[in-house]
Amino acid sequence: MAEAARHLLRAASASQMQPPDTLSIAAPTSDAAPLIDGQIPRSTTRRQWVRDQVQQRVFQVLIGRFLVPGIILFTFLFLLSCFFAYVWSLACVAFITQWRKPCDQPLKYYMLMHFLAWCAMQVISPKLLECFPGRPFAAAVTAYIPCLGVMVWGVHMVYSCETCFVTNPGLFYPTRNLIFMQIVYSITMTITFGCGVAAVILFLLSLGDDFSPGCVEAVKKLPQISVDSPELIDPEDGLVMDCTICLANLSTVNGQVILKTPCGHYFHDSCLLTWCKNHMDCPICRADVGIEGP
Repeated sequence: MAEAARHLLRAASASQMQPPDTLSIAAPTSDAAPLIDGQIPRSTTRRQWVRDQVQQRVFQVLIGRFLVPGIILFTFLFLLSCFFAYVWSLACVAFITQWRKPCDQPLKYYMLMHFLAWCAMQVISPKLLECFPGRPFAAAVTAYIPCLGVMVWGVHMVYSCETCFVTNPGLFYPTRNLIFMQIVYSITMTITFGCGVAAVILFLLSLGDDFSPGCVEAVKKLPQISVDSPELIDPEDGLVMDCTICLANLSTVNGQVILKTPCGHYFHDSCLLTWCKNHMDCPICRADVGIEGP
């Protein structure tokens, strides 16, 4: 008895010496049921799942479809910009060196207006971004309007020249080349921007079709219940249950297939498919249709 009492006293003293805030953390178990393809993990919300799927699809499409065309387009635009800068520099040199030579059209004043309009566009672009917050395209178009007007004026003067290409070819040809490059560059950038916007819109529409927050694929895998099955009998009143989506009796609609959700509710297949195009949960208990019940 004395020996047993001493053991009890030692155990009590050891428990008193242990810190009260000591917690034992159980190691995570690995016996969780594996997920079936197409199902959503319980720890992941629907919104997060859709966002992850969209990000994965965007990455795959950007790499698979747009990487090589994007590199080719970027290289083409870069070379076109370099060539435009080269033509522009030649026009600047011609403007400075051929100023005093005669020309039947005031091409030198066109060149002067072109340089002033270009400088003005660079100056007012930051101000226009402040006037159009969140709309950089509108600011860029507004800033380009003076250059567009000067370019139209230059086209008219070049086609109106009769003797300038003889009396002052050093100014006429660089000016004509500059105007031609302006037209080509403007058309190319407009087409590129338009095609880019159209591609983005089509891509977003395809994402909306592929990754809408629905569970149509999960509905197709649900078990089908016979109309005569006793499972459809309501235990409270002994009558066949109603479909809570269309409010019709489950046994009165001919040709309909009855589906049972993992949470234990019953619906017409057409009703549940329509519902799950935009939802991922049960219309009654809000449990995920793509997750098996306990």
